[in-house]
Formats: sequence, C-alpha cells, structure tokens
Amino acid sequence: MTTVATTDLLRVRAALSVGAPPAEAFAAVTDPTLADAVHAVRLGRPLAAVARAAVDADTMAHAGPLLRALAVVERCGQGGVAAIDMALQAHQDAIADEQRMLAKTAQAAGTAKLLTVLPVAAWLLMVTLDRAARAFYATPLGWACAGATALLAAAGHRWARRLVTAAAGAAKTADPLARTAEPFDSTTLEAELSALVERLGVKAKDVYQPLRVAITGTTVSPGIFESLAVLVLCASGIVGLIAVAHN
Repeated sequence: MTTVATTDLLRVRAALSVGAPPAEAFAAVTDPTLADAVHAVRLGRPLAAVARAAVDADTMAHAGPLLRALAVVERCGQGGVAAIDMALQAHQDAIADEQRMLAKTAQAAGTAKLLTVLPVAAWLLMVTLDRAARAFYATPLGWACAGATALLAAAGHRWARRLVTAAAGAAKTADPLARTAEPFDSTTLEAELSALVERLGVKAKDVYQPLRVAITGTTVSPGIFESLAVLVLCASGIVGLIAVAHN
C-alpha cells in the first residue's frame, strides 16, 4: 500500500518540533500528488476537511492517516511530534513486512520448483537403476504411465507457479484475524482429491493410479495421500535447510 514518503514525514516532524502549527507543517510536504491538499491548507481550509476530501480522492488517499493525525493535533494543540513518530514507525514496519513477504514468496517459489523437479528426478533415477522398472516402461502400459508422469509434472509446475503468484497477491491484503488455512496433511489431501474426482465425474482409480505411479514410480505403494503429504514435508524441509545454509 502506498504511504507518504519518509522524507515528507521527516519534514513535517521537523516543522512541528520547532513549533510550527500543523497546517504549516503539512505545507512542507513535497509529494506532487498532494499539491492540491497543500494548496487547500495554505488557503486556510481546515485539515479535517482536507482529510475528508483525501478519503474520496484516489491520488491523496495514502495521505489520509497523516492528515487526520494533524487535524487532531490542530484541535488538541499538542502531540504532533508523537503522531509523526508513530507514522514513521508504521512506515518502517510496513517496509519490513513487505521484505518478509518477498522472502516468503521466494521460498515458496523454490519449494514449488523442488516439488516439480524432485518426483521427476526420482522417477528417472529409478528407471535408470532398476532393470525391472526399465522393462515395465518398455511396455504399452509403461509408456502410458510415463506420459501421465510427464503431463502431471508439467501441470504441477504450471499450477504451482500460479499458486505462488496468487498467494503473493493475497498476502498483501491478508487478514490476520481470518480463519487459518486447512492443514496440508493426508486427511485434507484425501478430501480435496475425492472432491476433485467427484467434480470430474471419473472413477477414482483413473486419477489415483497414474498419480501413484508419478509419485512413487510403481503401481504398488503405501497410501497415496500419505505419500503426497510426506513428499511435501520432505521438500519443505530441504528448502528450509537450503535457506538456513544460505543465510
């Protein structure tokens, strides 16, 4: 979210600290998008009225909190420097939050790439080292499973990129009081995949079996939902270790 520049906040604080009235202090702002507000204040319009107008003006909405704070100071006659200090602290906190969000987004993007590459790499390694696996993939069924693996990997990569992009956008407007997301465990995965099968109107085995082969490389494995949950857990742990080692 756009805010008043730190340099302008410091100019307002400096003016208030030497005893300038709030209106005169606001006139020290140099942001060109606030030129109309500064002009109105210099003509004698009350800061409270300018603050109300800023709420309805897209170009001045970011100055609303500053104008309201100065309007309160104008009426109370004190507290101006403290109000600007709080605004500066809020501005610094917003920058820190944005940096943390960028770091988390980069970590999520790395996890998404790893989740795409790791199953394919494990499958290629198994086919290379296991003679029985090579024999299986030489059959028509094996070719079909290999094709399903490639399609799932490509679809997973595209879906993961879209998911990370959407998550980064949602993080900017996230509500800390909103209900938390469902846990990424085998129970949740089973419910989500079952709902997907029902929506698609296909048989469960037509979805689960190719997915099982894509994940484990075989047609017989532990529970598919447990395998997916473990895969995500391991990938997240690896990315976390990489991040720790990098730092």
